[in-house]
Amino acid sequence: MVGDSVLNGGNFIDQSQIIRELFEKKLIASAYPAEVLNASAGSWGIGNQRRIYS
Repeated sequence: MVGDSVLNGGNFIDQSQIIRELFEKKLIASAYPAEVLNASAGSWGIGNQRRIYS
């Protein structure tokens, strides 16, 4: 998964509750062995990306 600080979860969120973890657990529970990687960055958002490519 690629995303911004919302996907990252931040410092105050229990990492077992972020979307990456929940999605991975759901895949494993459905007998689909998988590892979901998190390539997100804290304090990063669409506005930052837009400024780079503008």
